[in-house]
Amino acid sequence: MKILQLIDWTEHRTGLETAVKNFLFEEIPASSGWHQVFGSVAVFLFLVQAITACCWPSTTLPLPATPITA
Repeated sequence: MKILQLIDWTEHRTGLETAVKNFLFEEIPASSGWHQVFGSVAVFLFLVQAITACCWPSTTLPLPATPITA
């Protein structure tokens, strides 16, 4: 129940759910070529990479400092 409330709150504040639905279910005209399809795929992959890049540092632990030996 709280998850649905959180989703509703996020939608009300940001409109993220509507934006994602519009992006994923966008109607592509029959006259469009592969350039439009690949453009949407490129944007999606860039967003996945950006989100992953932001989340990855929060899951790793830095190594303890070790002296450099020659």
